[in-house]
Amino acid sequence: MEITKILQILAYSVTVLAGIGTIIGIIVAWRKRWFQQLKPFSKMANTVNIFMAEMLPSILEKFESKDLCPDGTLVKWVTLVSKDKISISSPKILNEKGKKILEESGIKEIIDNNKSELIKKLKDKKIKNLLDIEKQSFYVLKSLEKREVFVPIKNYLYNNPDSYIEAILFVGSIYLRDKYIKKYPTLLNKM
Repeated sequence: MEITKILQILAYSVTVLAGIGTIIGIIVAWRKRWFQQLKPFSKMANTVNIFMAEMLPSILEKFESKDLCPDGTLVKWVTLVSKDKISISSPKILNEKGKKILEESGIKEIIDNNKSELIKKLKDKKIKNLLDIEKQSFYVLKSLEKREVFVPIKNYLYNNPDSYIEAILFVGSIYLRDKYIKKYPTLLNKM
């Protein structure tokens, strides 16, 4: 091979490598600027997530109490944002994350210590099917929120700022639903 041919191949290779290096450099620089431009959007997304998890449930609860939205809207919303705590099946079953919250938050102990009262409250509801038990379990637990018995959950929330009360109630409602069905197994056959 002639020397000129070798030099041409070498020059071509260097040009191609320099071009690839330049393209990679442009992409890296653009991406860096792009990520920095996304930071304000990331902060805004976090704010929206906090609103959706913590503020919206309170608003939905008020709307439900004033008949401004259908009954069960709050439970549907909480179910939607708490899907990472259950296995997607019917009936809903707590996954490991849900079981951990059930134990650590104190909701399991509250349910176990107040089981008779909670099951009586559920029995007083107009339950027509198994899904009603699940939904009403959430509302029965929510009714305890302002009582002294709820202090352990409030302490848990203080120490776990990424958690929110509705998620704990949702996890507890699955547990309470199962306790209710265990006490009244004939409901499974009737419904």
